[in-house]
Amino acid sequence: VRDWELTSPEARYNTAARTVRARIPKGILYFEDKPSFIISAEHATVLNDGEIVVLEGTVRLKRLGVEPLLIQGDRLIWRPSLSTMVINQRPSALNRNSKIVSNSLTFQQESGQLFFNGVVKLSRWKQNYSSTFEPQTVITAGNGRWNLNSGIIAAVGPIVANQTNGRQITAASIQGNT
Repeated sequence: VRDWELTSPEARYNTAARTVRARIPKGILYFEDKPSFIISAEHATVLNDGEIVVLEGTVRLKRLGVEPLLIQGDRLIWRPSLSTMVINQRPSALNRNSKIVSNSLTFQQESGQLFFNGVVKLSRWKQNYSSTFEPQTVITAGNGRWNLNSGIIAAVGPIVANQTNGRQITAASIQGNT
């Protein structure tokens, strides 16, 4: 069963340190032996023959299939044996009409859960995501989670939701479905 594969046009292996340094790595993550995500970055460091993988630069994790999703940031620490990835520099996740940013993001591959830590900001557009148009709704919250398989999203408060029509809603927690 394949879990992941990573290729690079230029890589160096240090046998004493059991470390690989690679430039412009690209790869595929598998779930149940089927490609599920494409991953890319500017640099990769693979420590202890794959125990830890650190991706740096413009890190992109793009979900394959009918529900596109892009998880991105500037630094990702991946522990393949735990099926866990942590993005701790400029993390965000966006789908067709939503974008979530936080201080830190943890992706658990096996469960399909994204955990957001720190101040979480969810921006939602009526149509498709656009960096040139303001979102119709912006929600700020505390820690949150998003199940990529079911779409269920939840966060703890204080919750403040602002809409472009001037309405504001506050709550102690929030749960919904993307």
